[in-house]
Amino acid sequence: MESWQICGVALLFTMAAVVVRQLRAEFALPVRLAGTVALLGIAVAVGVPLFDYLGRMISASALSEYAAILIKALGIAMLTHITAEVCRDCGESSAASYVELAGKLEILLLSLPLVASILETAAEILNWQT
Repeated sequence: MESWQICGVALLFTMAAVVVRQLRAEFALPVRLAGTVALLGIAVAVGVPLFDYLGRMISASALSEYAAILIKALGIAMLTHITAEVCRDCGESSAASYVELAGKLEILLLSLPLVASILETAAEILNWQT
């Protein structure tokens, strides 16, 4: 599915939510959630070939440990962003903020071995030149 088609589906769900909100406000949230789930499904379907390709690149690469950390961090960032946006759409901005904070902390925790490795390499380089 191309990006203009995805945007069209998003606009259709948005217009449907606006119309339903004006006619029957109690049905607006289920329409919005259905649209969100449908668009998330489309995004996942579009991303599957990308994740397959990245998986093959990681396994063929000598830097597979670093690439795996990067891919996991990207996945966490995307998941927390989407979850936070859903929370904001439902009017729960404080929950959205905490979801984003938890995602950032998880990425930081995930990247600590990478930071330690970089610092160790830098120390080796500095010791080599002295």
